Amino acid sequence: MEYRLVDTLKQELEARSIEPAKPAAAVSVPKPPVKDDLGLGDPGDCKVCQELQDEFRKNPGGSPPKKLGLIVAAGVGTVAVAISAVCIPFVAPALRRYCLPYVPATDTQVSNVLKALSNRSGTVLDIGSGDGRIVMAVAKQGFSATGVELNRWLVYYSRYKARMAGLSRMTGFYRADLWKHNLNKYDNIVIFGVEQMMADLEKKMISEVKPDSLVVACRFKFPGLKPIKEIGSGVDTVWTYKIPS
Repeated sequence: MEYRLVDTLKQELEARSIEPAKPAAAVSVPKPPVKDDLGLGDPGDCKVCQELQDEFRKNPGGSPPKKLGLIVAAGVGTVAVAISAVCIPFVAPALRRYCLPYVPATDTQVSNVLKALSNRSGTVLDIGSGDGRIVMAVAKQGFSATGVELNRWLVYYSRYKARMAGLSRMTGFYRADLWKHNLNKYDNIVIFGVEQMMADLEKKMISEVKPDSLVVACRFKFPGLKPIKEIGSGVDTVWTYKIPS
């Protein structure tokens, strides 16, 4: 009986002494710095550099955008903006009433215009003269040529080109609105228009152009007037007209 009691006490003491071990407290161990194996370098305080480097880490398929590369890219972007600022006046609509952007005439178009004027003389007006290539081309053939253009930068550029070509005495370039410019003093008129403006332009021609004047329409013909000659094909086509008295 005593031995049994002693054994029971021993078992109870052993049961109390064996308790589940408490988990040890987590110890914060600093992680070693991740090695930058992409060669991106330290962006420093450059926020844009950091954003670009983060994007590169997600998809490192090209060359790493280091600081020098970012500076070069920024420089190229600045130059592009400057070029755009210079070019925008050249490509902006030249005649505000209709969207008539500056589109230089091709060599074939210039050649077709010269063919249309081959048996003519006197004065030539180029409506919406752009960079002045039509005016200078006809001046070389002996015409006294005038270009009217709403875009002042194209007018300045045309004057410069004419001076460099030695054609200043045979040419004149003026900033003017087509719809306010009187056409009755010209022997020949050249127009590079758009389809939407040809009907209104036809009315202006009928009311202002001299009966013996020749009108050369390029790219688009007049909707009502009947051409006396068609030269070329496609976008290079020109049509010649004599305005009825």
